[in-house]
Amino acid sequence: MRTLDWAIALLMAGGPALAQFEPEGAHVYLYFPQFADGGREGGWQTTFTFIHARISSAPAQVVLEFFDDNGRPLALDFGGGRVSSLNLTVPASGIQRVRSRMTSAETVTGWAWARASLPVQGTVAFRQFFSGRPVVELTAHSTLPTLRYLSPANPQLGIALANPYADTWRTVALELREASGNLVGTRSVSLPPLGHQAFSLGSMFPGLPTEFTGTVELSHPTQACFVAWTVHVEGGLMSTLPSGRYPWPPPHQERIWAVFLRILDAARTLVPDTFTRQVTLELSSAAQVNAYAYSSGDRIKVNLATSQMYGDAEAELAWAVAHEMGHIIQLRTGKRTFSSEAEADADAWGALLLLGASYDPYAASGALGRLQLAAGAPGLLGELLLELLVPHRSFSTRIDTVLQRLKQICSASPENQAICTWYRSLFHPRFPTNLPLHLEPQTPAPLPR
Repeated sequence: MRTLDWAIALLMAGGPALAQFEPEGAHVYLYFPQFADGGREGGWQTTFTFIHARISSAPAQVVLEFFDDNGRPLALDFGGGRVSSLNLTVPASGIQRVRSRMTSAETVTGWAWARASLPVQGTVAFRQFFSGRPVVELTAHSTLPTLRYLSPANPQLGIALANPYADTWRTVALELREASGNLVGTRSVSLPPLGHQAFSLGSMFPGLPTEFTGTVELSHPTQACFVAWTVHVEGGLMSTLPSGRYPWPPPHQERIWAVFLRILDAARTLVPDTFTRQVTLELSSAAQVNAYAYSSGDRIKVNLATSQMYGDAEAELAWAVAHEMGHIIQLRTGKRTFSSEAEADADAWGALLLLGASYDPYAASGALGRLQLAAGAPGLLGELLLELLVPHRSFSTRIDTVLQRLKQICSASPENQAICTWYRSLFHPRFPTNLPLHLEPQTPAPLPR
């Protein structure tokens, strides 16, 4: 198969890969800081819903686990008997829903988390019953770990906290302020490994005036992550609140896994015969920026420091992972598709896999540019991404090669030209015309179907 045929296959497989955008809130790790089940009068029922978030032929496999306040597995009945975890399959572009059966005589509370093989959206609904009739329902999206969380506050505010880590305690500090911004007071809550607490703000700050309104900020004194939700309560009415999670800095472990699984899915779509056996991900907390593919062709290792170097640029981190996936393809096929040089070939695969995984392919140049910046200041990174630093090829040359490859793809066929025109008009309409993903000015063609 000619080199550019690989690119055409990527762009056209199953309806353009460019159409596989991720909806907001789709993740492979999903955290639910609160659920409630059972009870007599005024009992609660919890429903978990997962939506397949990609246009993909593969179903998403989801493992959902439940924990009590002390971090122990908590068994609930969802119709098949009491279990502390569920294995769910979400069909391609489909939905999966499970609902608790309220079999506990007393109300049971805890928290849950899910791991998915592809990005999914997750929501949880809490329904309260009186005399057998539903009277209240609240719905919330899943969340991710954070270092800080900000919420509007009144004495009835409901707060749910969970520690998503199995190896250490978490202490979450609460800082309460008046509407004017003046500090009212501070408190702290300790959570055991995988532990949970839910409480009202008034129980932590007794004596607050009924009419008090202000803000509460949750944080960890040593900048460690936790998960949180808040629920507004006033006059006997309950309502959900917008997430107060701080997205920066990102939860690096969760982000690396999400990037890896998206890139792996794109690689399976592009070269399915090459991925008949699994590729696994290994994470390391070593204090070096590094990522590499094992010579066995079965595993990629990424240090957390790599994600930290790329800051808030997820697509640039994705290119680093995609570059390593390019090495996996080389190892498994025994050949280099785009260049006789291993690193240049992996660079090209990286850009193509970005496109197939719904990341901006221009992130390849950003990723290399950041490496160039870091390489100019050796003390900044310690050991660099050794696999990505090639002494006899400058970063500028590598960036130019990637951009030229994208230009080649765009001119390879009328179908590719239409896709590139559509992509550019939607995402980069004001980029200089000498960059890739560009054709001569014309009315954008409709996206091929």
